[in-house]
Amino acid sequence: MRSVERSVISELPESLRTQLDSFSFFGSTGFAKIWEAVGGCAVCWVLRDSESVIGVLTGVEFRSRPLTRFQSMPDGCYARLFCAAGHEAERGQAARMMLAAVRKAGYARIYLADYFRDFDLESEVNSQRYETPVVDISSPDWQPPDAKLQSEIRKAEREGVVVTAFSTESHMDKFIDLMTRAESRHQRPPRYSREFFLKLAGLAAIDDRVRWYWVEHNGAPVVSHIYLVDKTMALNWQIYFDKEFSSLKANQLVMFRAAKALAASGVTHLNLGATPPDAESVRAYKQKWGGEVYSYPITVHTSWLGRLL
Repeated sequence: MRSVERSVISELPESLRTQLDSFSFFGSTGFAKIWEAVGGCAVCWVLRDSESVIGVLTGVEFRSRPLTRFQSMPDGCYARLFCAAGHEAERGQAARMMLAAVRKAGYARIYLADYFRDFDLESEVNSQRYETPVVDISSPDWQPPDAKLQSEIRKAEREGVVVTAFSTESHMDKFIDLMTRAESRHQRPPRYSREFFLKLAGLAAIDDRVRWYWVEHNGAPVVSHIYLVDKTMALNWQIYFDKEFSSLKANQLVMFRAAKALAASGVTHLNLGATPPDAESVRAYKQKWGGEVYSYPITVHTSWLGRLL
């Protein structure tokens, strides 16, 4: 008889954790566990048949006592449904059983972003549609189609802008300053703690699916880009920059160099991320990089108690 049970990720057998990690970055145990730095609990819902595992949905729980919300995954990231060897043909049934179990778990709010279409959310009552521009960077000759953007990239190269890999030891203090000032510019407190970024940097050191790029100018922090790679897609997840150095055009160069480096490692598509409805300037900038708008469903289920969150 098949059943779906909730498990804390750290309690899973090592062999299953290894399979999750190799299957997908967004469904990996390492990525789920970094959210513990901001009060999350890394969990998974496991579909079993007797003692064998059929499928796994990774997620993060956040508790505001006595209420708990479930996200797969948080903050613009995506859900992944792992199916064990020999059970891929049962993906549809596994997805339905997973969602039914999660809904019955008593969560105040459930958020699941189905970018990879692992779940059938098209007919969901609580389904919403999100859009993100996705750029095909697979061609060796790829470059952004916008002539002005091409010119800005060349300007950054003439200015001698140097793009490096992020180093926790050398860059973390400067990054926290850059991030804090960027958030202050938008009149909001930092979304993530220093501990969160330390965990993310630690993950990047052992998992090359986290790509963190960095630029300084005369010792001052200028730009930070963080990309998350899942198979052949890279999500441009976080960007922080100092507008005082906007004349350097470092932001443009970092994305171009990142796209080239990602393509060289097998990534075929650069996902620029969903844009808030009121951020027209951001939307216009993303359009300069070309690509096609990709639409995907998100389900948001809120209980009556969840409205208190």
